[in-house]
Amino acid sequence: MISREDLMRELELLPVWRLRNAVVKATVEVATTVESVAVESVAVASVVQSEVATYEVETQQATHQFRLIVSEDAQWAFVLEQQQNSEAELLLQNMLKAVEVKVGQAFADANKEHLSQHVSKVIVVMGEVEAQQLLNETQTLEQMRSKPHQYQDTPVIVTYSPSHLLLNLADKAKAWEDLCLSKFTVTSL
Repeated sequence: MISREDLMRELELLPVWRLRNAVVKATVEVATTVESVAVESVAVASVVQSEVATYEVETQQATHQFRLIVSEDAQWAFVLEQQQNSEAELLLQNMLKAVEVKVGQAFADANKEHLSQHVSKVIVVMGEVEAQQLLNETQTLEQMRSKPHQYQDTPVIVTYSPSHLLLNLADKAKAWEDLCLSKFTVTSL
């Protein structure tokens, strides 16, 4: 039978090392140095973090990807989130039917440059993030909806995304108002 000490040695848990008193003074000096380095590191980190945040915002605005649907008659352009589940896709199709829009082209990975290539009478932006990115706004969707905005001399109507409407049924009436405003905008131009 193996003794406890031999077992601890086999597991490399022995010998137990202990600090001497002389090392305590060196530890205090190292701790003071570490604190001053930590303060400098925090200052540098905040500057770096600020620069990274600025870069990320500029990059997102330049390369933000969205889904673009252009109507068959090229009068409508719909900008919405890239990924949707099948229920949201079905709701989107029903919304397009309700305003009598037939899909002409659909682009899964579009950006602002893509949108600029398709001249439409109206752009309907579905979703808060997409609206903020396209219009360079910081307002909420509630603040942006119910009134036309402009993107390169084209009226923009902001409304809820289909996936949002599935989770918030009460907002469907507001989305319908926005679609009616879009239809009015198309017919009045």
